Amino acid sequence: MFLLETAKSKGVKLLQGKASSLSIESGRVTEIQVACADRTTLTLPCDKVVIAAGPWTGPLSKSLLPKPIPITSYAGHSVLLRPSTALSADCLFMTVHTQNSSYRAEIIPRSSGEIYISGINDTLVLPATPDAAIPQKTEIDKLREIADTILPAYTVQKEQLCFRPMTEHGNPFISPYPGVNGVYVGAGHSHFGIILGPGTGKVLSEMMLGEELSADVSHFSL
Repeated sequence: MFLLETAKSKGVKLLQGKASSLSIESGRVTEIQVACADRTTLTLPCDKVVIAAGPWTGPLSKSLLPKPIPITSYAGHSVLLRPSTALSADCLFMTVHTQNSSYRAEIIPRSSGEIYISGINDTLVLPATPDAAIPQKTEIDKLREIADTILPAYTVQKEQLCFRPMTEHGNPFISPYPGVNGVYVGAGHSHFGIILGPGTGKVLSEMMLGEELSADVSHFSL
């Protein structure tokens, strides 16, 4: 929320909707059409567009651009727990052997006293929207199994399913979209997006403004 409020304080306006199409004339973007929740459509004149829809970048680009951006998705389940006793602040990246199997788990304490556990990943069908991602009980049970092995007692605060944007080579795309002037891409960071997002946004803004880039991202070209 801090970044959003800061942007608004500088004159940014937030419009929520689904980009339905782009108008491209003489190889340059000129307008974007946005389908709103009230079933109206807005047409916004523009000369620059950033596509940064995480794992939905690939499907979205199919409806907007001449060629889709090659980004797929990879599903990951996680749980947020509150242990019965306070634990240290150490993060654990480990193999956990349970009665039924072995799992490569990531166990991350939070300042709130909660514990985040993940490491159960799979290839699942990408839902149409993030709120349609429903955690699967079989996968959540595996995470509970991990928790039962390392914690004497706990309560489950939240069960989660997220989808990570993936590329074939493992690197994100941070670059102009080839063939259409004014379109830029920032996606494909896998689970590092939460860390690399601010830097990606900074470099993309510099690209659009024609400024010197803060980092060499030539190896992240589309």
